Amino acid sequence: MKIVFSKNFNLIQKEMVVGLLFIFFLQSLDAGSCTRCRPVKVGFSGSVTVEHPADPKCPPTDIKVTAELGGSVFYDARGTNPNYAYHQPGVADLRPFQKYDFTVMGETRWDIVTSCWGNVWLGGGENTCYVLFLNGVEAGTSARTPTVPGATGKWEVELRPKEMGGSPGSSSTSRGSVRWTATFGENPDGTRIGSLNIYKENIDASLYSPAVLTLTVNESNPSNEVIRTGGVVRQVKTLQSFVDIQTISPSEYEVKFYLPSQVGQKTIDGFFSLTGAPTYIYRFENPDSASTNRFRITKIKGPRNTTHLFTQDIPSNSWIFETNNGSRLETSTEIVNASSGDRIVTTTISQISAAKILKKTREIYRQFAWGTEELVKRIEDPDGDALTTEYVYYTDSSDHNNYTKLEAMINPNGSWEKYAYYPNNSAYYGRLAKTYRPYKSSPATYNQAADSNCSVTEVQYGFSK
Repeated sequence: MKIVFSKNFNLIQKEMVVGLLFIFFLQSLDAGSCTRCRPVKVGFSGSVTVEHPADPKCPPTDIKVTAELGGSVFYDARGTNPNYAYHQPGVADLRPFQKYDFTVMGETRWDIVTSCWGNVWLGGGENTCYVLFLNGVEAGTSARTPTVPGATGKWEVELRPKEMGGSPGSSSTSRGSVRWTATFGENPDGTRIGSLNIYKENIDASLYSPAVLTLTVNESNPSNEVIRTGGVVRQVKTLQSFVDIQTISPSEYEVKFYLPSQVGQKTIDGFFSLTGAPTYIYRFENPDSASTNRFRITKIKGPRNTTHLFTQDIPSNSWIFETNNGSRLETSTEIVNASSGDRIVTTTISQISAAKILKKTREIYRQFAWGTEELVKRIEDPDGDALTTEYVYYTDSSDHNNYTKLEAMINPNGSWEKYAYYPNNSAYYGRLAKTYRPYKSSPATYNQAADSNCSVTEVQYGFSK
């Protein structure tokens, strides 16, 4: 996928994107935080095709299109047009690892609804952190459902954190919620085998049991085998790795990664036998038996141990995240502005040994009329230089092409980018179409942007053969 910037504001250079029909957002659209286990904004739309009867006694009627995802329902009535698709945008709050029904329905008095389909997509910075699954199949950050005959279609949508590549057993850990992921490696064709995950918004006693682990792996693949005990994952065998999960105590368990060459035959108890020492050991435990607001992860590789300690104080809406065996401290505190209702999250990263603040960031989130919270401002060094990035959204509900989407980003130096999206009569409805930037510092503001006075990047989509 290539992006070409025009050198002259009268020229819009186009580059055909060859690949799957998945949405593409520039990295600069990162208007969200990957570290919070909050509901994720997923856009959706419903479409139908109609035919009008030949009988002149049946006048054209409006078409009502209803699209429902995750409890969010959006509908619209549009004028009729034979063989035309009617679109309705919506937004839903989805949580990772939960399956949601996605339904599209067309209704009309005289016309005939001949088929229907839907689109789902991730917007803003969410597409750097998550992937969508449609009917159990990974669909990237955007997907169009199969077209089904008739007036009603139903599909299953699931949101999962984007897995890492890399060697089996490699992991990542994030603050602001308890989020841990370890990968099983890659298939010969470069696709991801899957991962083992922990994803919790708050610290509670469930974190001290392996039942909290979630598995993302294709169990229908004959190269993968999952053994469970009482519904809880106990062993996972894949092409590149083997995982053995053992409960040590009511508040401690371990996840051990082995090479395939260390795996033997199944024993009489139904588990695979193992030889030698594991490549990685991850130990999960409650370090304080007197409370359930702390959670420690220890990574053991040979003689080297690395710890990550999470502490949450719910009354003060604050988190403390100690990494690198306690040498680095991250704190996150939330307050709500009483007058505006905005949620303000301040994150500080410190070096404990030198009692030195390395980085401080303040993010401001605002609740919008469409029912979700969006990042509107990010301030780096709020007590000093206060380098501020602002995010502006399309808020006109009658603007069906753009409503709820990111309209512009204004950088700390005053430069800006404005975003336009494909209209509702396009097969790529809702996806990023153009990015506008000033040409030689003009125009001064994003709301004056046009094809004729800006440097424009246009994105097109297509299928590979």
